Amino acid sequence: MRQIKINVLLSLMICFELSSFAQLDDKEKFREALYLMDENRFASAEPLLREVYANDKENVNINYCLGLAIYNTFEEKDKEGALPYLLSASKKVDPNCSYLDPREKKAPVDAWFYLGKTQHNDYQFLEAIESFCETSN
Repeated sequence: MRQIKINVLLSLMICFELSSFAQLDDKEKFREALYLMDENRFASAEPLLREVYANDKENVNINYCLGLAIYNTFEEKDKEGALPYLLSASKKVDPNCSYLDPREKKAPVDAWFYLGKTQHNDYQFLEAIESFCETSN
């Protein structure tokens, strides 16, 4: 009887450990999303980035990555979904930013470029020109 109790207890402990490994924190989700984006699997990265974004909407680096994933996931006519995220990201751009770091709070200069492309797809031509001009500064 005692052996059965020990086996049940060990089984429960193993199940608990496995379930704790299955849950990723936001930094791990962000890193996984960046890995997927590096592999051009933007559609797979988007849900992970949406989860991270839900917990930290003010982080412009997350906004940039989510906007980039949306831009590269959809057809030309649907790319304007990336617009609010890239607009947010373009407000705090830092040329020395490392967007690969999950602790980074600023966006890379590429945010203006992708913002311009998204605005162009949404027929906002004057705004796109301004965004592209920011890229060259």
